[in-house]
Amino acid sequence: MDEIEVVVAHSERATLRVGDVFLKVDADRERMAAEVEAMSLPPFRHRKCCGTSRPR
Repeated sequence: MDEIEVVVAHSERATLRVGDVFLKVDADRERMAAEVEAMSLPPFRHRKCCGTSRPR
């Protein structure tokens, strides 16, 4: 079994690491629900400029 490492902990939340997995425990259910929703969205990929000038 992997060790459990406490990465951050305070009165509102704790982040634990178990092997390669991070586990966040939050006292605020609404904030946690918002984070779960955000994690379910597809990743954001920044488009680099293709070298052409933008129209003004």
